[in-house]
Amino acid sequence: MLANTTVDGCTLNSEGQWTQNGAVVTEKTSASTGQNTAASQTSVPKGVPVEIPGTYSYVYFKDYKMVSGRMLFQDSDTKLYGYMDGAGNVVIAPQYNGYGTGNFSEYGYAIVYADGGYALIDTSGQYMVAPGSVWSLNGIGYNVYTFATSSSSPKGIIIGGVRKAEPTYTNVYTNGVYIMGMTGSGFDIFDMSGNKMGYVEGQAISYKNGSPLIAVRKGTKYALVYGGKAITDYLYDSIHLHHDSTLAVLVSGSRMALAGENGIILGLGEYLYGINEGILDDRQSLVGGYALVQDVDGEAGYALADATGLVSEFSAGSNRWLYDRDTSANGVMLVVGTDNKSSKVVDLASGEVYPGDYYNGYYIELKDGTYYLMDGTRCEDMEPFSAGGFYYATFQVDGKYGLAVNGENVSDTLCNTKEEAIASYNVYKIIQENGKPVVGYGNEAAGFHSYGIRYYQDGIYYDEIADVGDGYYACRFDTTWYLIRV
Repeated sequence: MLANTTVDGCTLNSEGQWTQNGAVVTEKTSASTGQNTAASQTSVPKGVPVEIPGTYSYVYFKDYKMVSGRMLFQDSDTKLYGYMDGAGNVVIAPQYNGYGTGNFSEYGYAIVYADGGYALIDTSGQYMVAPGSVWSLNGIGYNVYTFATSSSSPKGIIIGGVRKAEPTYTNVYTNGVYIMGMTGSGFDIFDMSGNKMGYVEGQAISYKNGSPLIAVRKGTKYALVYGGKAITDYLYDSIHLHHDSTLAVLVSGSRMALAGENGIILGLGEYLYGINEGILDDRQSLVGGYALVQDVDGEAGYALADATGLVSEFSAGSNRWLYDRDTSANGVMLVVGTDNKSSKVVDLASGEVYPGDYYNGYYIELKDGTYYLMDGTRCEDMEPFSAGGFYYATFQVDGKYGLAVNGENVSDTLCNTKEEAIASYNVYKIIQENGKPVVGYGNEAAGFHSYGIRYYQDGIYYDEIADVGDGYYACRFDTTWYLIRV
């Protein structure tokens, strides 16, 4: 049943209709009771609880979320699984014995188990891959699935529910730019629509998510691959890549070269690059379309390069690396170091390097007294403070004020005062009130000044609240869970 009859300005009338200012909100049947609720998750009045069918523990909602407008639930009687939408409507009736992913993907597909086999469904419940038609089915990310027709068969490729390649491959990989199918002697390279781009020989492949460059090993040597074709020979002992980067570092013995989609940019032996990508060491020389390079004897220090070559002057110093965030949209790239006075800011338009005087992981203060947040926002003044375990700072630009949280500008617009800047930043967060969970609205600095979800009924709190994503919370009172949109 619905937990209360008046929420967020909407009232449930005697006919089971939600009304607002005397007008009936569009109706549709509730998942649990058959009562009328609003028709879709976007038109459901905020704060209206709808019952989630079934019996659950709090831990369940840590794993199963509202994604693509669908959330998994289990029928208490049949123990079969189905999906509900944000209005509490059963959009896919309980019919599955189990599930592969549980959650829908952001692309609108889910793996389920029915009639003795795995299947792929869309958000309406239509089978894109029918039960029993494949022996195995696995999502590998970016709307790409692999399938096999038996325990010993190779793997095929499914994209968006459509078969794009029959079982041919020992293994299949994707980085969101390409799909790579491994054969006995090399790799077929596809674009993300499943169009074959080319084939490269090799026994092993290296890639990073979001990067258009791939490294393929044949024997003991690597070649660089772009667009489905090798753009270098198999000459290199190793090739270093980085997520979302359009550059690569080629290593041959003690010499290094910088390369991009058109091949080598800065040749072997001219420069050195910081290439340590160990788990405990996040120092990077490659970020986005930029690389940090050092002259081979180390005397000139460091400079910034892109696909055209060097784009900045050399700056003296050692133990530097690029901050692992592409801030080029703000016209700069950030260089950080092993101590708080060795960081720099590189202006991409002029190539000028501005020396830093202080760095703490949240901002760089330059020697001229200006500041840069770690998202590349330039500030004339800054006043940092801590609140609720977060690093806050008010900053000033052209006489106006903004707010930064953990080194990132969170102000949509600049304000006239610091107080306005702090108060303008609001998020939902589960907090405690009188020993009970509520969903507060505000921030740690200004306080949570209003509530998205507070009471089950007139002054009676919920027992548990879990964030299930997409602006929804699962709230338990006694043994019943309710879904609520904030």
